[in-house]
Amino acid sequence: MASPSLSSVCLGRASLSPGCRLRLSVDEGGGDLYECTAEVVSLDLGKADPQLKCRDVRNARDGTLEPGHQLFLQSEIVKLEVVQRAAEGEEAKDNINAPLPSPQPERGGGPRDRQPPPPRSLAKHRPTGDNPHLRKLYPLTMEEILSQIQIAPPPEMPPADGGRARLMPEVEQSVVHQEGDPFRNRTVPEFIEVRKYLWKDKDSPPPLQCYPEKLYYVESTRGPEYEEAMAHLEEQDVVGLSLEGQVPGRDGELSLVCVTTRSRAIIFDAVAAGADELFGGGEGRGLRWLLEAGSTVKVMHDCRLASDMLANRFGVRLANVYDTLAAHVLFVTWSLYAGYMPKYAHSLGNLARAYFGISGSSLFFPHYRLSQLREDMAIWMERPLPENLVIGAARNAAYLLDLQRATRECMISPFIRATHCFLSSVRDVRPWKGILLVNRPPTVVTSSERRLDGPGSGERAPRPPAGCG
Repeated sequence: MASPSLSSVCLGRASLSPGCRLRLSVDEGGGDLYECTAEVVSLDLGKADPQLKCRDVRNARDGTLEPGHQLFLQSEIVKLEVVQRAAEGEEAKDNINAPLPSPQPERGGGPRDRQPPPPRSLAKHRPTGDNPHLRKLYPLTMEEILSQIQIAPPPEMPPADGGRARLMPEVEQSVVHQEGDPFRNRTVPEFIEVRKYLWKDKDSPPPLQCYPEKLYYVESTRGPEYEEAMAHLEEQDVVGLSLEGQVPGRDGELSLVCVTTRSRAIIFDAVAAGADELFGGGEGRGLRWLLEAGSTVKVMHDCRLASDMLANRFGVRLANVYDTLAAHVLFVTWSLYAGYMPKYAHSLGNLARAYFGISGSSLFFPHYRLSQLREDMAIWMERPLPENLVIGAARNAAYLLDLQRATRECMISPFIRATHCFLSSVRDVRPWKGILLVNRPPTVVTSSERRLDGPGSGERAPRPPAGCG
């Protein structure tokens, strides 16, 4: 039975405490050198070899980060050096060559107690030995994940309009359904169905027609930046809309309101400007007027939580909303699932990949723990806002207008098919038979195949006019 972990163990002239930074050399071949952070030092009653448990273990020679926690045994440690103490935070150069102290049995325990299995230490069980494939894995750290660091580093966004705006990053497109070696050649049925109706061929993703060129960041409701942004939005008949914040819905906190047009992406900072001030503009001005105006189409993706927050926190009732998720669900329910709705809702990134082949490097994928959602999403309330979150918020709204155009084209495809069938069902038959067909509607095949049941079935249904809005 193992004894409790000691909070501090004296080693010669120094002290090992949890959190101190170490540099140690282990006895293996030429001797590998590691830098790590001490977590606990455990004394194993049945063994004469204490074990040192460390985290953030990095090979000092090649910079490789070892995954998870690693164990080092006294017999393997050749040299141990405390680089930074945990308490004072000051650097020390204490060379520790003395052996670790022998463990002392705890009262009430003895060698007759059940012994745990021998520890698997880093020196004797290295990934390059019995598990060479572990060297190919990318070791994840929770700090990087929760800071919303993406696949690719934040792209450069040069200034524009005399420094008042920045250029939006370029978009990369790909034909694959899922990226990464484990998903190579894997396909998604909904992606296949969408691309049958939308793409010219499977290797030619359609171009984006409404991707904004410039990004504007507005931090106050007073000043020329806000006035110019509102004047631009009042001229639009359709805009993209998304919200970012800490916990979506009525119980959350609003951080950003992102609005996109055919040429601009505008981010309103609700923390800096004040959410109540942001929605309290005068008559004919302000975001409240824009969101409640029936003359302007607001394109959103899964508007449920955004509508809940706006209505119950700020008294804003959204009007004239086009939901890209609702359009996609309607399309696949008809074309793929024989009238049944899909079980799960697709994210905005999934739809952007399905309809336009947007690569993962041009999408924003947030990482949150469901059990600690409020804590993990608090990063949106930090100021200044990290650059990767600003770009992520812009990307969450930048594809909405193009998705509206694409989902609308797919969604109305059964109507276009039915109309095409009505046009040809009597026209292309013999005169004596046509008069008998007008008493019942023609049959339209509602499968994923591009066929019309009846005369003229070899023709392809025309597409609706292209354009945003």
